[in-house]
Amino acid sequence: MNEARPHATAGTSREVTIVSTDATRSMSLAVALRGTPYDITVVGARPSRSGLPDAAIHGAPAAIVMEIEAAPDVVELRSMLGQHPRSRFLFLAAQLPLRSAVARIIRDHRGAVLARSEPSIVVVATLVALLTGEQP
Repeated sequence: MNEARPHATAGTSREVTIVSTDATRSMSLAVALRGTPYDITVVGARPSRSGLPDAAIHGAPAAIVMEIEAAPDVVELRSMLGQHPRSRFLFLAAQLPLRSAVARIIRDHRGAVLARSEPSIVVVATLVALLTGEQP
C-alpha cells in the first residue's frame, strides 16, 4: 500500500539535520522526529564565539534545526544561510527575543526561531510547516 507522505518543498532532499552542542537534547529531538517522513541526521557541534555552533553540515538537507546560545553574528549567520540556500532553518534559541537584525535575516531566509524550551511537539509542528511551505 502506498503511504501518503508530505513532500519537502524547501529542496530536493528529505533530510533534516539537527545541529547541537548537547547530545542529549539533539537525540531527544531526533526521537521526537522519528514519526515524520524525513531522514534525520544528528551533527555534534562545538560552541563558538560567533553564537552559531561550529559544525560541518554536509550536503543540502531540506531543513537544519540548530540550537544557538546567543544572538549570532550577522555576518556569520548570512554566510551560513548562503551556504545552504535551499535549506529551511529552524533555530532553537537559548534566549529570546533575538536582535532585530538577526530576526530579520532569518525571516528573509524563510526560517523560524523558537525558544529552546519549547515542547518537542511544537518544534516538530514548526519544522513540518517550514518544509511543507506553511507559515509557522
